[in-house]
Amino acid sequence: MKLTFYPPEWEPDGRDARQEPRAPGEDESEYLFSCRRNLCGCEYLYKLGISETLAEDYLIGFDGLFPFGCPYKAAKGCTGGKRWDSLIIPSMSAKGVYSFTAVNTRNGETRKIGTSFPFGVSSLYWQEPAFVTLSEIDALTVMSNGAAALALGELGNVGFLLAYMRKHSAELPRRPLILALGDDNEAKRGKAARMAGQLRQMGIPYLLADKEIYRGRVSLTAARSENARDFSAAVKHALAEAAKLNDKEPDKGKEA
Repeated sequence: MKLTFYPPEWEPDGRDARQEPRAPGEDESEYLFSCRRNLCGCEYLYKLGISETLAEDYLIGFDGLFPFGCPYKAAKGCTGGKRWDSLIIPSMSAKGVYSFTAVNTRNGETRKIGTSFPFGVSSLYWQEPAFVTLSEIDALTVMSNGAAALALGELGNVGFLLAYMRKHSAELPRRPLILALGDDNEAKRGKAARMAGQLRQMGIPYLLADKEIYRGRVSLTAARSENARDFSAAVKHALAEAAKLNDKEPDKGKEA
């Protein structure tokens, strides 16, 4: 079951999320539905190892003329006048999708249209351990290997996600989170450390799995493309190690 979620009443990184986001207008909704209808046969999905069924579960679509014809004002000129063959990946929704990430299927370049929010937050409500990645494509890559996952969308959403978890703590199961934000720069390592510290305070078990699962690559998608078997084994190992944390003290974390 995929859950629509709303922003918490406050956000520690400064974004005012007290007002419910604007729902899309009729033209915007029709655009997103048309993108979903165009998804069938998208070769980029096959390249990434993401099934059409999984893409449909998360309302992902395809636009071969992005951003031309996209009614979202924020999309105007976002590609510098170039046409993109794009996956359209919705993030958060309010009475329907109102923001999304466009992924260039030729080079993986992205554009975020609307306020950036996390993707796949319904994974927080599942009982099994869930991966926390940076990009939506990385989260989908993990899901394709049979694991629950969500994506921050951008590093600045760490505070937002933690605030959401605090607000809904009574509804969320006590399940370990596997932090896999990337190990290739200090910003990612710093955000992972911050999130680990906050999870420790909240009594939520966590596993730091960057080194094991990224294997020196800049994304989980790249790690999977290089060696799908090793990537699958790394995901399974991280899940097994995270599952053990439920039997330990809640303020303890671990590095894979």
